Amino acid sequence: MDWENFPIAWIAVAAALIVTEMLTGTFYLLVLGLSAAAGGIAAWMGASFSFQIGLAVAVGLTGAVLVWRWHKYDRKHYPSAGNNLDIGHPVNLEKINPNGSWQVIYRGASWQARPGSPATNPDRPLFIVEMQGNLLIVDNK
Repeated sequence: MDWENFPIAWIAVAAALIVTEMLTGTFYLLVLGLSAAAGGIAAWMGASFSFQIGLAVAVGLTGAVLVWRWHKYDRKHYPSAGNNLDIGHPVNLEKINPNGSWQVIYRGASWQARPGSPATNPDRPLFIVEMQGNLLIVDNK
């Protein structure tokens, strides 16, 4: 088998990695899949095998660093998010109840909410900063 002119193997590996990424959601396998796709494109264009490997490694390392930095940035700005994908999403204020709680619309449904701090302005855009059970904690940041 002539690996220098065999882009199908690269593309098969890329497809397998990208499909596996869809099951995990970490983005690292997506980066590896894209790096394998870059190697496959280089093979299709007739590049040498060492160039294919070098390109795949370069794309993979660059993408892994970018994903790592993105995860680091995300944790720094939303430390309580953990695996909660709702943190940081916008909500619309529906009404302020007489007891001081708020009613907000999120994902097409009405949710109970409370402001994250006394300085939270209901007239400015609101975002989810924390969840306590099914109670949303919202703030302007």
